[in-house]
Amino acid sequence: MPLRAGRIALIAAAGLFCGLAWNAWSGRGIALGANAFLREGAEEIPASEARARFDRGALFLDARPVANYEIEHIPGAVPLPEDDFDRHFAILEPRLRSSFDNVVYCAGYGCEASHLVA
Repeated sequence: MPLRAGRIALIAAAGLFCGLAWNAWSGRGIALGANAFLREGAEEIPASEARARFDRGALFLDARPVANYEIEHIPGAVPLPEDDFDRHFAILEPRLRSSFDNVVYCAGYGCEASHLVA
């Protein structure tokens, strides 16, 4: 039985190594040390940086559902919900094209909506 467990562990380790090697060298893998939802040109920023951008007049986009936005949102933020993105984007597109400093946010840790909208 111990020999069988050793073989299973060896096969699993070899599979893991091959998978990680392909991910690193293929050019089509995912960045394991970064957020896979962020597109090129987007970056995660800490709250202090978001506050500094707010003070400089950045456009804040709320990626949460509209119902959450209506309950409470950052002053001056506009809704761009992930669940109804196409409709809201069509309305906001001219403003987004003229704004060069946009901050997209959602409900906090574990909320990927802001990454998807960005």
